[in-house]
Amino acid sequence: MSVEPVQAALHLAEEYGLPVFPCRPDKKPYTEHGFKDATSSLAAIEEWWQRWPDALVGVPTGAPSKVLVLDVDPAGFGWYQENADKLAAGRVHRTRRAGYHLLYRAPAQTVRNSASQIAPGIDVRGDGGYIIWWPAAGCEAVGALEDLAEPPAWLLERLAQSPPSPGPSAAAQPGESRVPEGGRNAYLSREAYRLRKQGFGIEQILIALRGLNAARCSPPLEEAELQVIAKGKEHIEPEPTQDTPESSAPRRPLLMDWADLDGKEPPARLWTIPFWVPAGHMTLLSGRGGVGKTLLAQHLGTALALGSEYIEQLEPKRVLMWAGEDDTAELWRRQCEISSWFGQSLSALAGRFYLHSYSGYDITLMAPIYGELAVTPMLAELKAQVRDYGAEAVILDNVARLFGGNENDRHQVTTFCALVQGACAPAAVILLGHPAKAAGSEYSGSTAWEGAVRARLYLGDRPPDQDPNDEDAPIADDVRYLSRRKANYSALDLRRLRMIGGVLVPDPVDPAKAFHPTGELAKDVVRRAVKTLGARGIFGTGSTASPSYLPKLAKQYRLLETLDPKVFTSAMRQMIIDGELVSREVGKNANRTPKFGLVLP
Repeated sequence: MSVEPVQAALHLAEEYGLPVFPCRPDKKPYTEHGFKDATSSLAAIEEWWQRWPDALVGVPTGAPSKVLVLDVDPAGFGWYQENADKLAAGRVHRTRRAGYHLLYRAPAQTVRNSASQIAPGIDVRGDGGYIIWWPAAGCEAVGALEDLAEPPAWLLERLAQSPPSPGPSAAAQPGESRVPEGGRNAYLSREAYRLRKQGFGIEQILIALRGLNAARCSPPLEEAELQVIAKGKEHIEPEPTQDTPESSAPRRPLLMDWADLDGKEPPARLWTIPFWVPAGHMTLLSGRGGVGKTLLAQHLGTALALGSEYIEQLEPKRVLMWAGEDDTAELWRRQCEISSWFGQSLSALAGRFYLHSYSGYDITLMAPIYGELAVTPMLAELKAQVRDYGAEAVILDNVARLFGGNENDRHQVTTFCALVQGACAPAAVILLGHPAKAAGSEYSGSTAWEGAVRARLYLGDRPPDQDPNDEDAPIADDVRYLSRRKANYSALDLRRLRMIGGVLVPDPVDPAKAFHPTGELAKDVVRRAVKTLGARGIFGTGSTASPSYLPKLAKQYRLLETLDPKVFTSAMRQMIIDGELVSREVGKNANRTPKFGLVLP
């Protein structure tokens, strides 16, 4: 379980005397001199985290902390598994990129940082380095600091050896022979095959191949050839294995166990923007060029980061946005106006809204390579940013900059959407796109774009169902319409926005015309309200005479979402009749009599 970063930093300094310092979400230090500024002064730590409350906790390694760290990246898992029984460290951290930090007591002799000296994907953090203390960010930790072990002697001996120099003259690791030019492809292809069977992704395989290529191949292969091998394009007969037909068969997807699920309640459906953008899925936001999609996206990103009301009442989220067409100056100018409208300073977005300008950069995530559509290194960069920032919502502007395939090819479109969503998981993704040139078009390319996303929104200067050829229909330059054109879990809807001082201001919603979900959607709202209140130790009742009447509590704690109170009440009563809400003892009253409340069975 994660704690406040400042609490973790103070605990390390006060209880263990470890020097700490604040780091940005990309793991770079906030302070001018980086890890050299690390201190165990409680006053300095409190001052730093008042300035940067969401800062990661950095700890210098080596002499300052007397801690030596073996950093195991996913590309080094094979080596780690082979040597795990000889690496007892006393304490292990899981990193945010699913690797490991093995912590040891720093030895008397100096051990400096090294990368892949032990094996590909195995780095050492010693004197002159630092680590992020990932348990402070909620990552798993096993073992106590008091139990740190001495590093194994054989490991120190390996570290004392001269590391291989990069490039064609790199020396082989002890006991390893150089792979001659004629056998390089076969050797690396077999290693890629082994990693692929262990479930590693392309980017992880590529990292491992680069290390093996530099250390063992004479001369090393070019990067383009490594990319081909990592993607499995190079045909090579694998070495014989002992795998049985069952162990080498494709892994089956999760099978629904109906007997186990019978009588249990499925998890509530989650939203990033209620009824507009589902959590954990992709939403397509399209509109013609110049209509204001990027501006709207920047509004949405700001509102989500602040947890402010915009279109709907929003819960605060960490947001990552790639702006593919606007430079930093334009984004800055817009943000000043947007933040001013929300009544917040720009600094209020620090650690919440990560906005990157990629104007002038190639941000293609998938492109033809050797005649076949394949992912590019930018997909790995996107995945890394989502993890580093802890993004819960990702906004990508736009399809034309990100997708290098054929927009009319159904397979390419669905593969692209699936891979992007997978790279951003579990965050919600809002993907911006343009319509085709044809009149009435709302998105460009195959209908697979419509099928591959859970929701599709459209921004235009007129209601989407208005005849575009109707010359008598009034069009205002300062008015935009945001339409919900597809939503798997909610009805279609429309919001009118007005451009005021560079800001897209939503018109107030007429409660009589607002969208109010019914049926299962309304019950979902009741379920979420009961769970949220229960987590706070608050339990509603079905009695209108009670001060704890559930609809009254839901309104008081702003848990009605977009639901009309009457619809909430009706859904609650139906759930009581159906046995989906039951009254149970939840505590004691002041006079020690049983206290009853509504709960989900």
